[in-house]
Order: sequence, then structure tokens, then C-alpha cells
Amino acid sequence: MSTMTKHNTLAHLTFPLKIRSLLIVAALLMMAAVSPPAMAGDFDKGMTAYNRGDYAAALAEWRPLAEQGDAFAQYNLGVMYDGGHGVPMDGAVAYMWFNIAATAGDQNALYNRNRVQKHLTPEQIAEGQRLTRQCINDLSLCP
Repeated sequence: MSTMTKHNTLAHLTFPLKIRSLLIVAALLMMAAVSPPAMAGDFDKGMTAYNRGDYAAALAEWRPLAEQGDAFAQYNLGVMYDGGHGVPMDGAVAYMWFNIAATAGDQNALYNRNRVQKHLTPEQIAEGQRLTRQCINDLSLCP
């Protein structure tokens, strides 16, 4: 076998390894890029706190998650505002949180938004819609 043939054979054997390595690195980078960000709160801790009646602790866990777009946390904030659990009794804000979670595809939130809406005045609905628009633009501005 000539040197040229040996060189081509070795290149043929190592080329796929280099491509595989590059593909693995590329795949890992893509997974890191699309992985959900680390959340500031802990949903399960919030649920445990809520179930024991510690609404302040539940709010402290769920609020950061809701601001980061977590539909479950948004829905549960709607539940808190709807029932006045540890927050002011505010139908417009409950409507807003349910509406935001519903836009993320949460069907329970859609049902509850419609249920809450039946008990609101036209002014409260308009306020809830205004708050929804404000919050969708910047979740940190949500009440």
C-alpha cells in the first residue's frame, strides 16, 4: 500500500469521528440553548405552602415563576386572587392571571377566566383586559 493510500484510508476512518464529535457538541449546545431557564421559585413548595394555608409562602414561590411565564403558577395566582387567599379580593387581577395562563394553553385557566368574568362589572373586565395587555408585555409589571 502506498503512503497516499494509507493516508486516505486513515482520513476516511477519522473523518466520521470528527463529524460525530462536532455533531455531539452541536447537539449539546442546542439542548442548552433551548432548555428552560432555571426558575426562581419552586412550584411544589408553593403548593405545599398553599395547602397548609401559608399563602404568603405560596405567593413567594409562585410569583417569580409566574413572572417567568409558568402557566401553572399563573393559574394558581388567579386562584389566590379569586379566593382572596393571602392577596386582596380582586376579580380583575384574578381575571388577568387566568387570562394570561389561558393564553399559554391552560384549559382550566380559560374555564376559570370565563367563570370569574360572569361576576365582574364591565369596568372590572376592562381593567382585567388592560392588566393582561400590560403584563403580557412585561410580566414583572403584573399586580
